Amino acid sequence: MTKARSDNLKYILMAVLAVVLCWLFPYTGDDWAWGSSIGIERLSTWFDNYSGRYLGNLIVLAMTRSRILRAVVMSLTLTGSVWCIEKITQRRWAFIVSVLSLLLLPRLVARQAVVWTAGFANYATSIFLTLVFFVWLNAHPVTKDRYRAPVSAALLLAVLGICNTLIVEHLTVFHVAASVCLVLYGLAFCRTLRTDLLAYAVGCICGALYMFSNSVYHSIATNEDGYRKIAGDGLVTRAVKNYFGVIYHEGYFNNHFINILIFAACVLLFIRFVRKKPDRLQLFAVVVCLLVMALFMAYSLYYFKNHGYDYKAYKITQRVLFEGCLTAANLVATILLSLLTTREKRINHRIALLWLAALMMIAPLFAVTPIGSRCFFSSYIVLVLIVCELYKCIPVSGAGEKLRKAALAAGCLLIIVCTVYHFYVFSAIYRADMQRLQHVREGVAAGQKSVELTHLPYEEKLWTATPFKEDDIWETRYKLFYGIPEDVDLVIVDYPEDSVN
Repeated sequence: MTKARSDNLKYILMAVLAVVLCWLFPYTGDDWAWGSSIGIERLSTWFDNYSGRYLGNLIVLAMTRSRILRAVVMSLTLTGSVWCIEKITQRRWAFIVSVLSLLLLPRLVARQAVVWTAGFANYATSIFLTLVFFVWLNAHPVTKDRYRAPVSAALLLAVLGICNTLIVEHLTVFHVAASVCLVLYGLAFCRTLRTDLLAYAVGCICGALYMFSNSVYHSIATNEDGYRKIAGDGLVTRAVKNYFGVIYHEGYFNNHFINILIFAACVLLFIRFVRKKPDRLQLFAVVVCLLVMALFMAYSLYYFKNHGYDYKAYKITQRVLFEGCLTAANLVATILLSLLTTREKRINHRIALLWLAALMMIAPLFAVTPIGSRCFFSSYIVLVLIVCELYKCIPVSGAGEKLRKAALAAGCLLIIVCTVYHFYVFSAIYRADMQRLQHVREGVAAGQKSVELTHLPYEEKLWTATPFKEDDIWETRYKLFYGIPEDVDLVIVDYPEDSVN
């Protein structure tokens, strides 16, 4: 079988499995609003005083009205993201790394950015379109060589720039900043004005201006919005609270699989670095970096073993302070070590730019509140790219080639195990979701004014899967979405544990 044919087969298989798996995801939380008359009301005012995520809002409106359309969009987005990563890194094994990274996505991020339809429509689609731009930039890097893009390519990039700035705010800021920097870099260091990059920058600026022209951002900026605020208690204070309350934990600390891969790559790079007999100062710096990384890995895995995923919601304790500082130190050490030990100049520059991109994506989150776990899906995907770039620097021959093949075989086996596990979990969720809805509808048909609504199994993997009584807004939205009479009282009951199997 040729490589091209095997590549096609693996992506077809992934797309088909993803369609089936995504079909099983339940509609939860704000999906009930988007898929009901509330979503139509938001559309009728063109989302005025709601959000400037015009493209993301249209996507979620469509996805909450057709389960099969939602499954297809999710599948194409996830499969397309993996394809982009392989295309950028030019390594076939990047497919295994990226698929595993998605399957082992931290639970708090996965349930908001992938499983939750409203989250997926904004956070997964936005990073996919970002990867599309990365693919173009990878194929046409900014160098002193003159490159004249066709007019059609420039127009398509302008449209892509507009799309990339009409989905989610922190990536809007990222794309405007990154596109302008690329144009200025070309002018200052390469003495060239690339029409394709200029068109992309213009598209990004136009899209950003349109997004932030929505009246809701004036309310947010003046802290008049009841939900979202920008540095309401001072920029520095808000940045500190955001970092220790959410950012360090959700953005880096919880990424155990990615962190293990980065640490392993840095150890291998360190071994190669030592063999080349560097000067003492460089060796000392690299050793210190590796020790900091080892301390971080040991502590984060110990914490995960004993506490699992933990969402702190802005509570800063001594332990949180220690973890936040350790995470920052580890991040600095990882960046320094990855740059000091990669001798290949081109890859070194790519790694530096990817680290910069990940940090730029997170930077706007220091000033706003609240922050959800979903906000870190984009930086997580960039970390996957960094992992692939790091392993590209490690030469493989002899025993190393056998080890590489064994690691890839283990990765394939782990993909199968994780896929079976996900199908098992979400099949159980799907059955329970259909059963409880049928129970409610049967009660309504029988004229009951009070009907039991059970929780779903594995609700820790879902975002607002059951309307809770503390806030009637969710019950109202649930009833609107499924056409349940408003005067019917939903009595929330626990899911029977013996029904999971």
